[in-house]
Amino acid sequence: MANVFERLAEDYYRNTKPFVLKSKDYDKWLDYAVEEQRIADEFYSDAIDTVGLTGHPKASAAFNLAWEERHSSGRREVAEFLRDLAELLK
Repeated sequence: MANVFERLAEDYYRNTKPFVLKSKDYDKWLDYAVEEQRIADEFYSDAIDTVGLTGHPKASAAFNLAWEERHSSGRREVAEFLRDLAELLK
């Protein structure tokens, strides 16, 4: 797995598909939504791996807490908060 902080610095988790309203063009909207989910899944995996919580029984709960508390400030804030939470869980 890749280091989440390095990928964030490279702007790796950006959806490059054009956003189109669902009501305007369903197929293009679906392409965007599928890509957005793929990015979210990869971010989750990279973040969990980077902070050393792979296989930990509380990994998902820690990520969800970090997401709920910090996603409005961006993925970097989520990853940093998750790193702090991981220290408590180790």
